[in-house]
Amino acid sequence: CLHGLLKDGLNTWIPTYLAEVFAITPSFSLTLTMILPISNLSGVYLANRLNLRFRNEVKTAAIFFLCAFIAIIGMMFVGSSTLAGVVLLFAVVTSAMTAVNTIFISVLPVHFRQFGVISTVSGMLNATTYVGSACSSVLFGYLAQDGSWQSTQIVWGGIALLGIACCITAKKKWSNFRRDLD
Repeated sequence: CLHGLLKDGLNTWIPTYLAEVFAITPSFSLTLTMILPISNLSGVYLANRLNLRFRNEVKTAAIFFLCAFIAIIGMMFVGSSTLAGVVLLFAVVTSAMTAVNTIFISVLPVHFRQFGVISTVSGMLNATTYVGSACSSVLFGYLAQDGSWQSTQIVWGGIALLGIACCITAKKKWSNFRRDLD
């Protein structure tokens, strides 16, 4: 749910953020965001590489939540000083959340093969992701309108931290589960 908040929520609000913070036209901000899907492909590749190294999907996801958190903090420090820098940081966040999505929706469910429920687990996790996605549209719109983009960024950072905390909490249980399966 948390990675859905960040992955789809940011993709929804990045053009508005760029247009408002950098006073650029909406069409130019949309054009800038066209690079994000291309950069997000790196998240898929990196997720696979890192997970092969750690052999723990939850630990891998925690690392990508950490990458997103660092990029969000960086965005808060960069502010409105460099459009290219902010777009690059958004690319890091969305690529990291694409990596988490890959791990949770495609890689983790494979471990449920012996129970014959890979599709069920993947579907449930994907549905949960879209709950976060749906909530993000309303939540981030409300925050940006009634608060500020800075308060929205603080919430983004909090969501990334919560993602890290959830992964750290589940890491040992997931390791034990995987060990029992093998």
